[in-house]
Amino acid sequence: MKCIILFFLLLPTTRTPAQTYPTPVTDTLNYLRYIIANKQQFIGLPFSTLHSNLQINVKMFLPHARIHKKQFSETGIGLAFKFAATAEAIGGTYPHLEITWEPPYLNIDDALDLKSLYERQGIGWNAIIYNRYQNMVIKNIFLYE
Repeated sequence: MKCIILFFLLLPTTRTPAQTYPTPVTDTLNYLRYIIANKQQFIGLPFSTLHSNLQINVKMFLPHARIHKKQFSETGIGLAFKFAATAEAIGGTYPHLEITWEPPYLNIDDALDLKSLYERQGIGWNAIIYNRYQNMVIKNIFLYE
């Protein structure tokens, strides 16, 4: 019996997935505030964890390169939940989430090529874009209201 208890004590611990939002999402801002209040459940985990727990659809994205010395590296991403006139207009699309990544970073030029699909074809978020980010580790999440 002691061996069985010891076995379970030595098992590696894992984080549990995020709790579900208590009601159907009817208010995007309140829902995103809920995500921010529970962001510790996503920090240090791949973006796929957050994405699979979102109860609203991402409509568009904007890659960020915020570290001057790493100017060709994509250090974060903005996610909007409604469409804007251009990808750059995501900054004026409220509310939206800003996510920063842990290194290693992706190449910003590749992200800008994907972003241009939005401007040319009206594609703001799709499986190709998701696949690019699914394994990126979340450093922090911010809400812009």
